[in-house]
Amino acid sequence: MFQNGKKNNVQLNDFHYAEGYFSMENAKDCRKAMLHGQWWDMFGDGTSKLKSFAIQVLSLTCSSYGCEHD
Repeated sequence: MFQNGKKNNVQLNDFHYAEGYFSMENAKDCRKAMLHGQWWDMFGDGTSKLKSFAIQVLSLTCSSYGCEHD
């Protein structure tokens, strides 16, 4: 379990500091120009677990339905 957590932290660090796969100029240039889910689909191949997690989170539907009262 610890190894998976450590690997995920390294991948997250690579993303945050634009290192490894994320250091490609094309990846950095497109980071703010593309929809986030599309960006992860295109550039997240080297970090498959982080890519999967990011796409799942970005695919969540935001709604205030549960907080609304009739």
